Amino acid sequence: MRAIRELGKEPILGFGAHEAESADDSHTAPIGSLEAVDRSLAVVEHWHAEPLGSSAPLSRNNLRIIGDLGAPPDFIPPPPDLLHLPPDLLKILVEQLRLTDLVSLSQTSRDLRTDVPRLYDSDRHKMTRIAIRVQAVWDRLVTPAPGIAGRFAELLIHGVVQSLAININFLALTQQEHLVALAEGLNAPEHRGLAVRTLGRCLKELAPALQERLVALAEGIVHPAHRACLLHALGAYIGELAPALQERLVVLAKDLGDRRRLQVMEGLVEHAERLTPALQELLVVFADECVLPEDLGKALEILGPGAGQLAPALQERLVDLVEELDTSDRVKALCGFGRRIDKLAPALQERLVDLVGALDTSDRAEALCGFGPPMDKLAPALQARLIMLVVGLSGSSERAKALMALAECIDRLAPQLQERLVAMVDGFEPIDVAWAIRILGSALARLAPALQQRHVELTEQLIEPRHRILALAGFGHGMAGLATALQQRLVVIAETFNHPINRTRALSSLGIGLAALTPLLQERLITLCERIDDPHYRAEALASLGAHQETLALPLQERLVLLAERLGPSEAGLAALQGFGESIQCLAGPLQRRLVVLAERLDSPQDRILVLYAWRANIQGLPAPLQERLGILVEGLNGRGWKRAAVLALGARVAGLAPGFQGRLITLAERLDAKDRIVALECLGPGIGELSPELEARLAALADGFEQPVHRARALAALLPMEPGAIADYPPVRPHNRAGSRIGGAYDGLQIRPQRAWRRALPFF
Repeated sequence: MRAIRELGKEPILGFGAHEAESADDSHTAPIGSLEAVDRSLAVVEHWHAEPLGSSAPLSRNNLRIIGDLGAPPDFIPPPPDLLHLPPDLLKILVEQLRLTDLVSLSQTSRDLRTDVPRLYDSDRHKMTRIAIRVQAVWDRLVTPAPGIAGRFAELLIHGVVQSLAININFLALTQQEHLVALAEGLNAPEHRGLAVRTLGRCLKELAPALQERLVALAEGIVHPAHRACLLHALGAYIGELAPALQERLVVLAKDLGDRRRLQVMEGLVEHAERLTPALQELLVVFADECVLPEDLGKALEILGPGAGQLAPALQERLVDLVEELDTSDRVKALCGFGRRIDKLAPALQERLVDLVGALDTSDRAEALCGFGPPMDKLAPALQARLIMLVVGLSGSSERAKALMALAECIDRLAPQLQERLVAMVDGFEPIDVAWAIRILGSALARLAPALQQRHVELTEQLIEPRHRILALAGFGHGMAGLATALQQRLVVIAETFNHPINRTRALSSLGIGLAALTPLLQERLITLCERIDDPHYRAEALASLGAHQETLALPLQERLVLLAERLGPSEAGLAALQGFGESIQCLAGPLQRRLVVLAERLDSPQDRILVLYAWRANIQGLPAPLQERLGILVEGLNGRGWKRAAVLALGARVAGLAPGFQGRLITLAERLDAKDRIVALECLGPGIGELSPELEARLAALADGFEQPVHRARALAALLPMEPGAIADYPPVRPHNRAGSRIGGAYDGLQIRPQRAWRRALPFF
């Protein structure tokens, strides 16, 4: 297999001259019918692309990894019936093959290598590139390193099984079987349980026989805590199993105590609709068999959100159990049912609302907190009853608490119900009025203009500055939906504050909606920022304005950058530079250059890294010359700890950087010691498919160059794709002393806190 250096750069894996000579180019008569395609698919199933080169002898000249790490493996000739299919029939064949089979097939002949890639759509081509990458890493992992006797020993090292499980659909069936067999071979039950939990995330992609073997492993976990934890973890994926396997797993909870069963129910209820009717009933039985009332209340709170997925008779049994509870336990259960009350039958909805109405004021407020989000999906009569229950609460704090739950759906209620809720705020205490406006602020843009105006009037009527500031915090995200006149009145409120703390907080709130204001109002907010004398408060306000300056005219952008320049390379200047990170790509080119100059003037390596981390998501929006200057800034950091911190801060976004910047980050990673290189590869590795061939080769060689087998396995696993949406961010945490100020003196490195610890340290990985 061509490996990581050419990963995805060619339409499909490439042949060198020596490969073309050895490839099988035997010709057969063309196949011209769909029946022939069916026969070809049957041949592929029999031939079944074995993990490429798994039977080929290993040597330094045949390493099955990409780039400079060796030559490609020997090729398995394809069945003769697969060669020279007509394009339309070959396309049907390609669409039905597994990715691993498709990759293997395309390597076995020059003709297939040419014909197959032409039939890919863009998504298929992208997935094929990932399959190539996963296969390359697998081949290196099962290549025994010096000192390792077992061929698959490195798969048991920290994080490797997890990384492979995430990419299980890019492994051949025999490779998946190897992973399951490894889990079966673990000695300690807790280790086997962790292995099943890891592989259980990919139950859907496993063959039925492998699913059954994982279930058998789960049945061998007898310790109550380990079994409950395992069933909880598998709950989200159990619906992918056949009914018989579902039953074998769920019945394992029968022997657990009530508290352990609650843990299992939490994992199962979210996807209860995928369970068989008998297993759904078993969940209700688990709740009914709870001995202690508090356990029953907790069980009903857990089952409540998923009750709508159960059969009507089971829904009614659960509501009957709620009615039998004492007040405190009933409140907990009602909170659970309220979150998805719209999924229940109308008669059961009414019974639950009746139960809420029978509670006293404090308990009713707590129960109503669970009924907010789906309220707009209820019948109008039930909506009106729930609003009356909110309005009927005795204290303003209880009303504000219930109103918090309604903020998400208030704009979807009938206009008369919206008016009643807003009118209710008039009777609140000032602090509760401020909290109510803060809570409802995000929905203001979707309310009627009259209700928007009423909220602004309520804010103006607040006397204490702290109450006004609290209320203003709710308007920032909804500023775009307000009329210009209302926006102006909010800016006037901000202009009334004289104390720098109050003015800073007001600007921080309204600055979120800066892009939605008219140019005149934008200028007035910037003028307010310029009039803050204290540099630290000015920097805080500037950070908020700088983060949302994407629609500002060039003169206003220039005024913001000028404010940052006046702060200089100080603590306040650092805060201002960090604020620009969210929208630095929207600034004019000369202004971007001036901010880069400010970053270069920072004296502390830690401050430089903090700025780069704040800019990390949008650095790719800067011109290549400016990115190159930032790369030089990183390269000039003194001290191993600072270089490590720079790679961790920017490595997860390496794919979007300019090639020169990418190269400098990889150079820094190459100069780290072994343990730091592993962590650096966990950041850089997932982006390897977007690098140039030269940089791919360097990163692959870096991962494969560890002497210790444990380090090598972890490094190679870091080259595998991560879960969709996952980013291996390691935000730098600024060290503080007990008084809260920065620690002075020499400090060689940053504290690093993983943002998304998806590769957790497990005892046997």
